[in-house]
Amino acid sequence: MAVIKADIQVELRAIKLSNKPTEMLDASPKGTVPVLVLPQRLKEQPMVIEESLDIMLWALAQNDPHRLLPLKQHLPEMIDRIVRFESEFVPALDSYKQAKRYHEDSLIETRLRCESILAPLESRLKDSPFLCGEREQLLDIALVTLIRKFTRVERAWFRQSQYVGIQRWLNHYIQSPLFSLTMRHVELWLPKKQAVMFGAKKPT
Repeated sequence: MAVIKADIQVELRAIKLSNKPTEMLDASPKGTVPVLVLPQRLKEQPMVIEESLDIMLWALAQNDPHRLLPLKQHLPEMIDRIVRFESEFVPALDSYKQAKRYHEDSLIETRLRCESILAPLESRLKDSPFLCGEREQLLDIALVTLIRKFTRVERAWFRQSQYVGIQRWLNHYIQSPLFSLTMRHVELWLPKKQAVMFGAKKPT
């Protein structure tokens, strides 16, 4: 989403984590995704960015026509909010998904743990279209995919839940052309295949 919003273009290489290409591991030995490899500059080694948030910040630092980044003095605070949310929510979400998958007795307990983290966001979204008020910002696109994963664990329950603000906010993204572009299926990358470009121009 950040790449599209930044109106820039990257080469997109889709891989299977169960069969990681040598080229990926050469660039990023830790073997996780996403990985952004920037062009080699002169004799310097290519710069590799290995975290989603860092890639988002890189993209929007190149171009931010929608003003997703807050004022410079407020950016550290927003980054801290995103990092704290991820550190608390991701483990809770993983436990919730596991409880549902394996029909564990802890399903409601793990869901409530997730809900305790989501409650402040629901309070904001009851009165505002976005997490920071009337205008979309980095915080929204940083959290939307994580929250979508939560809603898919027990879809029927979530549709009937009290989270009307989160539902409206999430639907804004899911029903948008932006979401369709980000979720578009891309064939697995092979070294000799034509590059798949993604971003500023229509994906090929």
